[in-house]
Amino acid sequence: MTEPCAGKRVGLLTVYFQQVYEGKTYRFRRVMRAAERTIDRKGQLLLMP
Repeated sequence: MTEPCAGKRVGLLTVYFQQVYEGKTYRFRRVMRAAERTIDRKGQLLLMP
């Protein structure tokens, strides 16, 4: 988890998987990024539950 600026946290998730197609095995990597904001770009705090 990284915090590139105040009020924003970014996390990366990497998933590796294999698939067989026409007798050949292919390896893939899926990368997903999720961002959580607690402050908008004007500096206003967002409501927290």
